[in-house]
Amino acid sequence: MSYFTAGVEGMECSLPMDGRRVSLTQLSKDSFRECQATLTLTDLLIIIFSGISVSVVAIMTSFFLASTVHCFQRWSKGTKGDEEESEE
Repeated sequence: MSYFTAGVEGMECSLPMDGRRVSLTQLSKDSFRECQATLTLTDLLIIIFSGISVSVVAIMTSFFLASTVHCFQRWSKGTKGDEEESEE
């Protein structure tokens, strides 16, 4: 949690020349443009986990919606059949 409470002062980037990590507050506009963002293993795991989670939820939602539509279609066909039988 302290990682996020540090704000901009706590953020660092790697310089392209020597790979040295520097605080963002020490950079000029030109050196900020050259700054390379590096992802840690934790960052990559969060990205992968988020992608998998979103995919699974999308599949589950599609299945639920398809099942709901199918039930309503069967229900509407059943009520039309009941109306035709009551007319005879």
